[in-house]
Amino acid sequence: MPTLAPGPKGLPFIGCLPELKKDVLGLMMRSFAGYGDIVRFKMGPMTIHLVSHPDDIKRVLKNRNAFDKQTRTSKVIRQVTGESVLVNNGDAWERHRRLLQPAFAPLELKRFFTVISEATDELITELETIADRKKPVDIASYMMRITYRIIEKSLFSTDANTDMGALEQAIAVVLADTYRRIEQPFSIPHWLPTPRNRAYHRAMTLLNERVYLLISEHYAQTGDDLLHRLCRDTSFTDTEMRNEVISLLIAGHETTANALTWFWHLLAQHPDAEEAILSELPNGPITAQDLSSLEATTRTVNEVMRLYPPIWAIVRRVVGEQELGGYDLAAGSSLVISPYVVHRHPEFWTAPDKFDPQRQQPDHHYACIPYGGGPRLCIGHNFARMEADIIVAKLMQRFRFKPLPDHPVEAHASIVLRPRQGLKVIVESR
Repeated sequence: MPTLAPGPKGLPFIGCLPELKKDVLGLMMRSFAGYGDIVRFKMGPMTIHLVSHPDDIKRVLKNRNAFDKQTRTSKVIRQVTGESVLVNNGDAWERHRRLLQPAFAPLELKRFFTVISEATDELITELETIADRKKPVDIASYMMRITYRIIEKSLFSTDANTDMGALEQAIAVVLADTYRRIEQPFSIPHWLPTPRNRAYHRAMTLLNERVYLLISEHYAQTGDDLLHRLCRDTSFTDTEMRNEVISLLIAGHETTANALTWFWHLLAQHPDAEEAILSELPNGPITAQDLSSLEATTRTVNEVMRLYPPIWAIVRRVVGEQELGGYDLAAGSSLVISPYVVHRHPEFWTAPDKFDPQRQQPDHHYACIPYGGGPRLCIGHNFARMEADIIVAKLMQRFRFKPLPDHPVEAHASIVLRPRQGLKVIVESR
C-alpha cells in the first residue's frame, strides 16, 4: 500500500483548483504550514506535490532523469521557444547547455559591463525629463524596457538602423498569450481564429522573421556579441539557434525586470537599507572595478530575491514511481518546488517574513534558490546579478522612487512573480 503525502482534500472532482486560481501563493504557504515539507494536492485529474525541504529539493533538481520537464507549463512555453534549453530534456538539453555555457562564463560576461552601463545611462536621460514633476509613472514598465534593451544589445549589438521596437512589441503579445494559457486550466486552441489568436499569430510570424534575419546577418558578419559567439562557436542549426535566441530574449529580461521592481518597492519602505547602499556608492561614475565593493547593494538585492523570487515555482514531472521524504510519488504526477515557500522555511530562516539585508545565508545551498539549482541552474544567473547591481547603483546615484501611498501592490504569480498592477512611483532627483 503506497504511503501518500498529506494535504488538503479540496472539493469533489476539482480538488484545490479554486484555491489555486484565487491565491496560489497563499494556498502553498498555508499547506506548507499545515502539512509539512511534502504536501499532496488534487487539481482536477492531476496530482501535484509541493516539495519544500532543501534536502528533498536537492535530490529532485540534481536528478533530471527521475524528475524531468515534461510538464504542462513547459508544453505551453514550448509553443513559443521550440525545443530550447529552457524546456527540453535528456541528451538534447545536455548538448544545448554544453554549447551555450561558455558564452555565459563569469569572465566572459564582464565584457558586457559597458553595454549594461550605457543602457542604464539611456534610461537615466529619459527619467531626467520626468523627474521632480510629481507625475506618477509605472517603474515596472521602465524596468522591463531597460532589461529588454540590455539583452537585445548583448545578443545582437543592435544599431539605429534596426527596428527592434516591433520585435519588443511582438514578444509582449506572445508573453501575454503564454501567461493566459499557463494560468487557465483550459485554453482556446491557437488554430481557432479569435482576435487574440490572430494577434498571437501575427506576433509569432514577426518574431520568427526578425530572429531568423538577425541570425543570417550574424553568420555573414564579424562581431563579438552573444549571437556572433553562438554563430561562430557552436554547431546549432538555424532552427536550434532560433529557439535559443527567443528563449534568451524572453527569459533574459522578464526575471531581472521584476526583481528590480520588487527592489524599488521594498527599498522605499526601508530607509536604513537605502542609506546603507548610498553610503557605499562612489561619487563619480561606477566602474566595473566598483562592483566587487558594493556589499550593501548585493546584500539588498539578495534579500529582495529571497522574499520575491521572480521564478516562484519550479515544476517537474515524476518520470517513474519515486519515494521522496518517506512518501510515494506516482509516475506522471507533478512536483512543484516554490522558492517563495522555501525562502520562508523557518528551519533555515530566522524571522523569514522580515526584510533584512544583513541576515546570514543558511549553510544549505538549496535553502536559497532564486535561480534554481542543480544541472539546470539558470544559465544566465551571473549576467542577471551583474545587471541588477549595475542598474541599482547607477539609478540610486541619481534618483529616488517614492511610491504612491494609495497604489495597491499585490504579488501576482504568473510565469514570474510580479506586482499585479505594476508599481506607481514619483521620480525625484537626488
